[in-house]
Amino acid sequence: MPPELEARLRDVLRAGEPAAPAASEQPSVPARAARPLRRAWKWGALAPAAAAAALLIVAGPRLWPQPSEASVADAVVAAHVRSLLANHLTDVASSDQHTVKPWFQGKLDYSVSVTDWAAEGFPLVGGRLDYVEDTAAASLVYKRAQHVVNLFVWPSKRGGDEPLRRLSRRGYNAYCWAKDGMHYWAVSDLNEAELQKFVELARHQR
Repeated sequence: MPPELEARLRDVLRAGEPAAPAASEQPSVPARAARPLRRAWKWGALAPAAAAAALLIVAGPRLWPQPSEASVADAVVAAHVRSLLANHLTDVASSDQHTVKPWFQGKLDYSVSVTDWAAEGFPLVGGRLDYVEDTAAASLVYKRAQHVVNLFVWPSKRGGDEPLRRLSRRGYNAYCWAKDGMHYWAVSDLNEAELQKFVELARHQR
């Protein structure tokens, strides 16, 4: 039992404990009858608090729900916008995937696949650390002409694979999916067709 709940229960019991009457006022009730009455009263005082504790156990997931897809979308779009406004697009600036990938080692407890798609029109710019869904995330940065594409990668809390989904937030397009236990979000102000082309490259990388 949490210490706070135990303290509340003890306060309830102390507050409801009846004062002992004077010896002259004590009714002549047999001792055997008094014990069940007091025991029943204590359980009656405990019942509301016990019901509240049971409600917290049953309704806990509803009172504190897991982050929804919409809230995660808002978080990754906000991270994308911050990277553009704060002039902090990359922590490691390089078009060499063999430089960017090792940079994340030791900073994350998982491996990140890094590929340069310059030949397909999406050159690698670099990478940086971010924080999404209460988890340290890798952000791989690509460009398409003057447009920036952030590819966020972090371990999926659900596990397994998830189908591709498209969302739109604050004028930005985003695609998300999960593969091999990793969560991916691609965010950019590119039009849907060009961003989808990038997503197909990312989904089929090895």
